[in-house]
Amino acid sequence: MSPEALKALAPFIGIALAVVFMAFRLSKGFPPRPLRMTLMWIPPVLLLFGMTVILVRWPPSLIDGLWISLATAAGAGLGWQRGRMMNITLDAQSGRPVAQSSPAAIIFVMALMAGRTLLRAAGEGQAAAWHVNSLLITDMFMGFALGLLTAERVEMWIRARALIAGKRDIGQTVS
Repeated sequence: MSPEALKALAPFIGIALAVVFMAFRLSKGFPPRPLRMTLMWIPPVLLLFGMTVILVRWPPSLIDGLWISLATAAGAGLGWQRGRMMNITLDAQSGRPVAQSSPAAIIFVMALMAGRTLLRAAGEGQAAAWHVNSLLITDMFMGFALGLLTAERVEMWIRARALIAGKRDIGQTVS
């Protein structure tokens, strides 16, 4: 098999491996993990910092900035949905919030990964024909990831905060 053919198959191999891994994880179940509310802001801030560095170094045009903003808004909308799919409860012994992925949340992430891979493959092949800068595609994916991660964390933080404030009973899931 030629290197070009292997390069074309790489996204599909990655998707297949991710599906097998996630199917294995779904069969085992997902144990609840502590929700460290004081640290939830760190990954979005790091991603924002990285995106800011890139946008300052290679500033987009006005139209490109609008596309990046739309991608960020789309990511935020999907991130809010992903955050709603997470089960958040208070641990019976410690009283601290714990988060557990639901099967729907895992399938949602797998669909996002597959969509991103397919869009990237299509975008790389058609970027010249569409007169789209490859840097714009990268910036849009970063904006999407920033919106997704930030909105997911904010939604989960709001629900965990409601649990801590006593609006729910210990052991009860907030949805």
